[in-house]
Amino acid sequence: MSQLNRLHEGDIANGNLIDAAQLNAEFNQLLAESNAQDARASALEGGNMTIGGAKTFSGTVKVEALEERTPGNGVTIETVRLLDGRVKLSAQATPPASPQTGELWYAQSAVSGGANGPDQFRARLAAQTVTLHHALLAPPRFTQAPSYISASQIKLPAGTAAHTEEGRIIALLNDVTLTLAINGPTGLDAGTESANTWYYAWLISDTTGANAPSAVFSASRLAPVLPAGFDQAALLAAIAFRNDAAGDLIPFFLTGWPYGAFLQYQVYMQRVNAATSSPTQALNTSNAATTWTDLDLSAFVPPFVSNVLLKVGGSEATGAFKFRTKGQTHEGIEFFTSDTLARYKEVIFPMATDASQRIQYSSSVSGMALDVIVMGWSG
Repeated sequence: MSQLNRLHEGDIANGNLIDAAQLNAEFNQLLAESNAQDARASALEGGNMTIGGAKTFSGTVKVEALEERTPGNGVTIETVRLLDGRVKLSAQATPPASPQTGELWYAQSAVSGGANGPDQFRARLAAQTVTLHHALLAPPRFTQAPSYISASQIKLPAGTAAHTEEGRIIALLNDVTLTLAINGPTGLDAGTESANTWYYAWLISDTTGANAPSAVFSASRLAPVLPAGFDQAALLAAIAFRNDAAGDLIPFFLTGWPYGAFLQYQVYMQRVNAATSSPTQALNTSNAATTWTDLDLSAFVPPFVSNVLLKVGGSEATGAFKFRTKGQTHEGIEFFTSDTLARYKEVIFPMATDASQRIQYSSSVSGMALDVIVMGWSG
């Protein structure tokens, strides 16, 4: 309405005299302003323009790119809402050690990138800085599962990764051969190799970037002794390695790792009878108990596992044997061995243990020969 007023709407309505030159000048001014507004609208829609001062937009503002006008000054936005999209951050040559509250940084430096480690995002939420490595955003591909090499060595393939307690992922850039006979990176974390011991694999990293990610054996599943030059560790979950009575790693084959892993012992498991034994034999008796009796499988089943695969054999002309999880009160799983020639009968079946890796067994008659071999376990 102000433009119409400026064109003497009241004077025209009242029949007052109007100076034609003045009216023409004001009309041309209004036309110029209208054209200028059209130009600004066109620039806003399809080109670049500078908007000075604070502006409020009541509707939705759609842009393909929002960049800082002066490099280094940044762009401040109170809220960004993405329904189907992403926020792209340019890499910072020097990421802040402690971002300010509300800051999100994408860091690419000698500390977090390059040959010794992945790129990372750093965000400060409330009072704590959170570092998210690229492996969290795009999980690493596992080339293959850990594998047995020799009586003192296993191989961890490149791409093997694990989470630290702080949420960071450590990923191996190259294959690593772990050896129990040495100490330090790629060896035992501390002390000397022991017989009848469970060992765990820990990935280790150096957040300064001076040392490439590596790994160590440790008898601890809670915290390894970190070698000099390393300050973070991540446990390889769902896997453990057993050193037998001779101080040798029991050969194994691992499938389904790291999700739904099953470890099968790769040892000779003889035809069971009371006169022979196998490397993973948990019971070998010629006179099985006739009452429910505990059988400890912890020598071949790690502390965090309760699912085992058993190979069981027994012999008695009129007998049967039963198995159940320690702590249960039902009559268990029963297998008959009845045979007029008292020949051995063998069965293979999965079994659940209690939290201490124990099951129970009993025989229906005295004098039954019974053998139990642990074939493997699942984590």
